[in-house]
Amino acid sequence: MNTKILDTDNTFYNDDRTNKTGESKVYRSIDMGYDFGIKNRDGYKVDKLHLSTTQGYNFNNSFFAGMGVGLNYISAAGRSLLMVPTFVNLKKYLNPSVVTPYVEFRGGYSFLLLKLDDSDTGGIYLSPSFRIRYPITDKIGVTGAFGFVYQQVGDTFIKESIAINGISLRFGVEF
Repeated sequence: MNTKILDTDNTFYNDDRTNKTGESKVYRSIDMGYDFGIKNRDGYKVDKLHLSTTQGYNFNNSFFAGMGVGLNYISAAGRSLLMVPTFVNLKKYLNPSVVTPYVEFRGGYSFLLLKLDDSDTGGIYLSPSFRIRYPITDKIGVTGAFGFVYQQVGDTFIKESIAINGISLRFGVEF
């Protein structure tokens, strides 16, 4: 469990994300979820299935920084689109305890694997969210998240980008 341990000098330290001396600890997570589309200015509303992984370091019990990659599947009008967001992942733990709330920001670029048209390109990927982590063991926790996703798809032929925004619900495992 995410426990507080009393040290020899009568101070507490959290053994879940950092060691006794507060040194950073390697950290990994996998999450999946669904992005519920929000209509953009062009009237498009696109839902997405989401899967991602993040690797990085907890610098202390309050801050995490890492890199991640995801896979978003979109099916619209009988056609499929596969996007690969690559992102920097920043987390700020608000109150490290047994149930730990935190805010998270993901920002980067989303590449297209399956395209609707040869002129399609990827674009900016931004995803702020609020998460809660619940420990299962000393090293493994489950998370739930609620957030927003801004993801662009560009068209080099008409030289325009459209945003496929959504409200995201995600569930994950951290270890």
